[in-house]
Amino acid sequence: IARCLTLSAMAVPAELPAQNLTSHSRVNHVDDGNSSNDFASSSVNVIAAPPLPITDLAHSQSASVDSIVAGGQFDYTLHIVNVGETAVGNYTLSDTLPAVLTPTFERLPDMRLLAGGDSVFVWQFDDASDSLAVGDTLSLIFTVAVPAGLPPQNLASHSRVHHPDDSNDSNDCAASTVAVIAAPPLL
Repeated sequence: IARCLTLSAMAVPAELPAQNLTSHSRVNHVDDGNSSNDFASSSVNVIAAPPLPITDLAHSQSASVDSIVAGGQFDYTLHIVNVGETAVGNYTLSDTLPAVLTPTFERLPDMRLLAGGDSVFVWQFDDASDSLAVGDTLSLIFTVAVPAGLPPQNLASHSRVHHPDDSNDSNDCAASTVAVIAAPPLL
């Protein structure tokens, strides 16, 4: 009568280094006249899992002018580039502007928050059409109106792109400054 016993390894710990694992077994019986066939072994090669593709969104911004007279308008452009190794969706872009500015958006933000003297605008890119393939760029342009009579000062915009799996936070933030200058004297 032949009998078979099967043992299975259910899982190999993820932290196990690449190596060859061998299992040895032995059977024994007092009436066994041939001990040369009492041993068996089985081996399996454990290989390292391939690394996950890198997720990395890079962000930059620019203003259409370096300085402006109060009462004028200019554009901010926010860029998000997928510099990683895999397509990326479900990311967030936020931009903080002085609350005295009046922005006009082509793509409306999903929310506006007030933080001290600033307005924080947040866009959530969670639609399938918002996914960025490797090398793709998303550009968001909006116009900002500077109130007439605003005294000379620097207007700073600080923006950030966020994805929970982003492997490189050093390229996620950007800033630009536009100087409000006095109007030239009337002649």
